Amino acid sequence: MMHPSKRALSILTTLLAAVHMASAGTVVQFRTEFGTVDVELYDVDKPITSANFIRYVTAGAYQDMFFHRVVPNFVIQGGGFRVTNRGGTNALANSVPIRPTITNEFGVGPFLSNVEGTIAMAKTSDPNSASSQFFFNLRNNAAALDATNNAGGFTVFGRVIRGTNVLERWNGFTRYNSQTTPTNAPNLIVNAGSPYNELPILQ
Repeated sequence: MMHPSKRALSILTTLLAAVHMASAGTVVQFRTEFGTVDVELYDVDKPITSANFIRYVTAGAYQDMFFHRVVPNFVIQGGGFRVTNRGGTNALANSVPIRPTITNEFGVGPFLSNVEGTIAMAKTSDPNSASSQFFFNLRNNAAALDATNNAGGFTVFGRVIRGTNVLERWNGFTRYNSQTTPTNAPNLIVNAGSPYNELPILQ
């Protein structure tokens, strides 16, 4: 567990809510401090991955979740941690309760590339290790993340249909270095120790 600073909580707390079926696929809405992002899931093309994600959402596992990893011009990652006792003096960052891991669907159904504006599952070097964590591709990451020799490829299971401008704001974060603190960057990435090695906060 971690006692996050209040300034970190002011920017990181992120709600994930409002699941509903659309004609093309399930739409999930992320409500963040930067604005809302609507994501259409590929229910038919990646059924196991989409169903797994929806189970986490409907169970409330992602309520008060925050993005714990930001790499500008690459990805923002969430689904692993959330805030409990939000707004209180004893607010804590805790792990999202995880379900059993799922089968990697990268090679199942149509080929879906890790291009800008897509959402994909995070995992370890084990291709079938994805559980609760996911990431948004901030740029075209096909060369690195579509390679099957990279842990079997990373399964894309949805795309942003509204709110790409919100995602773009994460590219404005600056990596904090204690020796060269930027004075003109309101959004920082700090190393708060594993698993918060690339934690985004506001100054």
